Amino acid sequence: MYQVYQKPLRGTSVGVVFGTFAPLHQGHLDLIMRAKKENDGGVLVICCGNDTDDKGCQVGLTLTKRYRYMREFFKDDDLVSVHAIPDIGATTYSFENWQPWLREFDDIWFEAVDQEGGTTDEIWYVSEQLYHDDLVRLGKTVILVDRTKNPISGTMIRNNPIKYWNKIALPFRREFSHNILVIGTASEGKSTLVQDLAKYFGTSHAHEWPRDYIEEHCIADWEMGADEFLTFLIGQQKHTEAEIASPQNNGVFFCDTDAAITAMYAYKYAFDKDCAMREYDLQKYVRPISYYICDHSNWDHIFFLTPGN
Repeated sequence: MYQVYQKPLRGTSVGVVFGTFAPLHQGHLDLIMRAKKENDGGVLVICCGNDTDDKGCQVGLTLTKRYRYMREFFKDDDLVSVHAIPDIGATTYSFENWQPWLREFDDIWFEAVDQEGGTTDEIWYVSEQLYHDDLVRLGKTVILVDRTKNPISGTMIRNNPIKYWNKIALPFRREFSHNILVIGTASEGKSTLVQDLAKYFGTSHAHEWPRDYIEEHCIADWEMGADEFLTFLIGQQKHTEAEIASPQNNGVFFCDTDAAITAMYAYKYAFDKDCAMREYDLQKYVRPISYYICDHSNWDHIFFLTPGN
């Protein structure tokens, strides 16, 4: 796996924390923050697993995605360096697999820790007795942290994410959000309903972003061509993703439009001779983008308000 460059750690000792981080939670942060505070060189965090069948993949958290979310979480902390090691062997972390895994780790250590300031000690932090015993047998300096003081695990979160929502690190919450879409024709009260639901449940919501864009730029219906509809599609998607990922999302998220609705309006305008939208642009540009966005959207429930209700 390609590693993303990060500022090398520098000090007499550097802590090491590894895990699948599916998701990253407060229990992991207990290890990472302690390692950072107890070592003047900071902490090297190793994200493990794979992109096909590990426990993170069961909830859409591939190793590639976890590695990115981990970097996002620690992006403003120069004392935390995040790297990834894919699974080696059939049984992750079995004693027989430690040697090839540690060879991968040594390569990362060489890149992640400044090699010009003298010898830097590795101090490993774990919360599992098995890992502690294996690493000690391999000659590592290991600190076993009591996990019962903050009894949370990835399994508990994956089984009931809403219950443990506040234990999940912010970038990972988007993967566990329960997303609800409300759609329908114009002037049926969707926006008001979605706003009221968000207020009632004290959570975030996404409004109809194209409406804001149209008002801000004074765009008339007949002026809407492919450029405008592509802007609507991408702008709405970015707005929705930002609200799902926002700290205000408490695990239940509401939205009052999506790409399918935007494409429906594009279709309507494409066959109106007085409008700038053309059927060729609809088929070649607008529909493919709308299909892509719909295919990559994750709605747990979709409610359709029928006309007149």
